[in-house]
Amino acid sequence: MTGTVDAEQATAVRYDDATDQLAFVPSLFTQGADGTTQAVIKRTGNSSYAVVSGSKTFGDVQTNWAKSAIESLASKLIVSGVDAEHFYPNQSITRAEFTALTVRALGVNEAAGDAAFSDVSSDKWYAGAVGTAVQAGLISGYEDGSFRPSQKISRQEIAVIVMKAVGIAGVNAAASNNDSLAAFAYSAQIADWSKQAVSSAVEAKIVEGLEGGKFAPSASATRAEAVTMLQRMLKHVKFIN
Repeated sequence: MTGTVDAEQATAVRYDDATDQLAFVPSLFTQGADGTTQAVIKRTGNSSYAVVSGSKTFGDVQTNWAKSAIESLASKLIVSGVDAEHFYPNQSITRAEFTALTVRALGVNEAAGDAAFSDVSSDKWYAGAVGTAVQAGLISGYEDGSFRPSQKISRQEIAVIVMKAVGIAGVNAAASNNDSLAAFAYSAQIADWSKQAVSSAVEAKIVEGLEGGKFAPSASATRAEAVTMLQRMLKHVKFIN
């Protein structure tokens, strides 16, 4: 492309003729010495592609610690606000909402059909994302056959999902013997089923602890935390600059 591009605001997109909308596609931008820009678009599929650039912000993130991550992923069409002016960064995020964000961040098409959970009907807005995530091996439900889409997602659940997303992106997670967990106070509270993922996510600098040296594995993640971890994951797998 001629000219320079702000990689924080620009992204490749695909045009979905069924919905008449643009959707995020993983892409990297490299500035050439001759003043041009090369965009590398990463997607396993044929579509109509373009590069777009825009600037999006919300009134309630101006003093938030995650402001830059929220604005960048909103400008790239990955995240959206609760309305045009509000993002509610400190509000908890649900299992359905984070699943939908992760599917969108990976740039895959949402599959139609049943998500195979007793509490996810096909008419729900998140059914396609949940079904796609199940097919990709990104998520799983509970032993009773439920997904609990409206349940607040915990920090350790997010760690598991983002590390599965890293694998789907074709990047091998760093080998871990859980030594990185020893740095957290009350690390024994981290569930056995999530320890490997949490450790790998910490070593990849996708997930960090909270004030006081705690990881708080069962604590509900906020929308700001979720967006920040998604951005770090995308950078880790080189899906964005």
